[in-house]
Amino acid sequence: RPGSKPFVEFVPCDGSKVEKQKAPYQLRMRENVPACFRCRSFGFPDARITFRKGDTILRKTRDLHLDSHHALAFGGVPELTMTFWEPERRRDSGDYSCEAVNDYGVALINFTLTVV
Repeated sequence: RPGSKPFVEFVPCDGSKVEKQKAPYQLRMRENVPACFRCRSFGFPDARITFRKGDTILRKTRDLHLDSHHALAFGGVPELTMTFWEPERRRDSGDYSCEAVNDYGVALINFTLTVV
């Protein structure tokens, strides 16, 4: 089967729609209220997905959970979920990106998170 560059879909876990916005998406989280965001990658071979804040690749911490899995509802595509357990304005507001990389290229979505 031929390979293809990844295509990335970004979805807030609460079901809110970002399609009507133009990237970079502007999203809000409430302080101390858990919030999560999903990044799905379509393409072959499966892409490696990362979330970044600025230039820093995010890693799991006590306050941030990252879960990598295959979304069966979408044909088993790779998905990375980023969950903020207790978002804080100073620590978590900022410019983020979701990046998917495979042998055929890179796909990137930029978004800004504001904790209110």
